[in-house]
Amino acid sequence: MVRKTLVVVLTIVLVVVGAFSQVMALDLKEEIELGKEVFRKIQETYRFLNSPEVNYYVMELGNRLSKHVAPAPYKYQFFVIDNDVPNAFTIPGGYVFVNTGLICLMAKEGELASVLAHELGHAEARHIHRQLEQQKPLMVASLAAILAGALIGNPQLAQAITAGSMGGAQTIALSYSRDHEREADQIGLRILQATGYPPSDAPSAMQRLAQRQWQGRPGNYDYLMSHPGVVERVGYLSEIAAKLKGSGENKSLDPGLFPYAKITILGLKNDNHGLDRLINDASQLGYDSSVVAFARGVKALGYGDFSNAVAYLDKAWQSQKGNFFIAPKLADVFVRQRQFDRAKAVLSQALSLSPEHPVLHYRYGTILEEEGSFSQALEHYEKALPASDLLPDIEYHMGTTLGKLGKLREAHTYLGDYYAKIGDQRLAVFHYEKAISFASSQADKEQIQSKLRKLKGKEEREQPKENPRTFPNIPTRRGM
Repeated sequence: MVRKTLVVVLTIVLVVVGAFSQVMALDLKEEIELGKEVFRKIQETYRFLNSPEVNYYVMELGNRLSKHVAPAPYKYQFFVIDNDVPNAFTIPGGYVFVNTGLICLMAKEGELASVLAHELGHAEARHIHRQLEQQKPLMVASLAAILAGALIGNPQLAQAITAGSMGGAQTIALSYSRDHEREADQIGLRILQATGYPPSDAPSAMQRLAQRQWQGRPGNYDYLMSHPGVVERVGYLSEIAAKLKGSGENKSLDPGLFPYAKITILGLKNDNHGLDRLINDASQLGYDSSVVAFARGVKALGYGDFSNAVAYLDKAWQSQKGNFFIAPKLADVFVRQRQFDRAKAVLSQALSLSPEHPVLHYRYGTILEEEGSFSQALEHYEKALPASDLLPDIEYHMGTTLGKLGKLREAHTYLGDYYAKIGDQRLAVFHYEKAISFASSQADKEQIQSKLRKLKGKEEREQPKENPRTFPNIPTRRGM
């Protein structure tokens, strides 16, 4: 597994960084292009969480926070990586990532918000840009030494490469990062407070990370020097938060969706011990009875106990109408029992409360597709399509549904988009070529050919170069 990861990471570094080998400081256009390229590599290399509900929740939370960031020439985007290591990081161009392990470690929305705000602090302060200006070129031999260290079993180097930071190059030349982390903490606290969360949520989140380290659990807090020590950060964040206490705090802010996101992740991982801990600690954490009912329902569903799953999830739904985590989960139980009418009734009720919600339209579309109502399914998928970044397989469903309706050009185009998105270039090329063969107009052919050229050009750029030149270290920012 480590060897496979190293091959991927080496490819990322040579392709992405090599493309900017002569750049010691990025202008805006180059920064955006670099961000897009790194994002594509992350998509192809790391597994994003396949939960539209959690993805949408994190994106909405990030959007609320980013309203209080200094104006940027790009829109901030937030993504969830399916990885148990508690971590979050940002890359050029406004992309922010958080691991499922970090979400599950937090106890409330404000703590998660503080982590995202910290990453936005890195982006606002343009730490990557500033580090690039100061960074000396890194010889390929130095990178090879890092990779070799991981291959021969150096755990610190191996963890540095695989922990979600786009490779081991970041562990070199980190002399500026302590100041960067402190600055990002200060900006993050400002963002957190402006959004309406208690400033104390920031040191609270750091305390949870500190407890994990002290308990000797695997993590990446004691070997990476890209931030001040955990204990130090708890201390100075607590001091700053105490001075800000009460100032600008929004008492009416509803953090109620966070536990549902956490429960959804635990359910996807079949983590029954985690669900039991949450249920047992619900009162202490301030979670109400609907949260407990949802957790019990998710746990029952994991065991295949549909009767209890329906009972618990319906109880949660009746007290939390409009909760976009509960309705799809209850509908899923009905679908598994082939009770499509009951599933559609739940989602119809949810859509009546949130008519434009893309996740609800996506879920409704999947039920209609499975039922064989392809025209209706297509209508809902089209309404969900603007949120395609949050819906990992929406293009696949669009393609298969259009295929059932005999719209073969459109079907193969969407299937090509899907396979390009997940990095399967062979199948992407196959479907794009099939789409061209079904295209009836020159305009349609040219549009698909443009996608095909872009895909093939990308494949050519990714071929390893002989005698690669020196290149600067282009890091991601690791936040926690």
